[in-house]
Amino acid sequence: MTEGRLSTDSDLESKETENNLEIKFVEKKILNLEKKNFFLENKLKEMDKKIQKINCEHKNEIEEMKQNFHKLIEEKFQQLKTENDICLKKKDEKINFLEEEIKKVKDLSNQNTGDLIKLKNLNCVNFVEIKNKWSEIDGQCCDKNCINTNRPIGNCIEGCGFVNIINEEIIIYLVGNGGWDNIVLVYTENSFNKPQNCSNYSLCYFEVKCIFEGELSINRMSIGLKNLSTDKYISYSANNASIKNEKKQKI
Repeated sequence: MTEGRLSTDSDLESKETENNLEIKFVEKKILNLEKKNFFLENKLKEMDKKIQKINCEHKNEIEEMKQNFHKLIEEKFQQLKTENDICLKKKDEKINFLEEEIKKVKDLSNQNTGDLIKLKNLNCVNFVEIKNKWSEIDGQCCDKNCINTNRPIGNCIEGCGFVNIINEEIIIYLVGNGGWDNIVLVYTENSFNKPQNCSNYSLCYFEVKCIFEGELSINRMSIGLKNLSTDKYISYSANNASIKNEKKQKI
């Protein structure tokens, strides 16, 4: 009985000791776990701090990058705007210059067109043919003036030498019969007027054919032009090949 109780008590003590050991082991394990957990928590906090620090640094870097990027965009925009304004100004200046050049070309073209029209109307050398005919007798055959412009054909009743206008192209000088031979002037119907659109210089050209018949004591004939405004004239003498004015002075 006593031995059995002792055995039981010993088992209990052994069991208690074992339990105590297990408890200590567990407590130690828990303590180790707590230490490890504390360490991990501290480590985690450090990591959080590092992450926050990194995030903060990156945030600042990102913010700085954003600011630099915006600044770069703004500078680039201002540069492009300035270049665009310069290009627009040059474009406007070029357009204005071209418009002025076009206006000058148009004005010059219009002027050239006008000059061409004038040149077309104004020939440098223009031959104007004027149909002419003998029409007027200046002078008297005698005091009775029997041969005149209205009666251009016939003999002088006084026997004086005078001219006859046979037709538009032919005139004949009839030698006097008993009277004297008069000097007479015969005018054409049309005057030599400067044509319109003509330069200041005009060359008048005309032809007169003269035939001397028989033996004449005086074979003189002159042809020329008379200025109706000043009553001055120049004449060409076929006999002695001289040019004279209204004062009979040789030119």
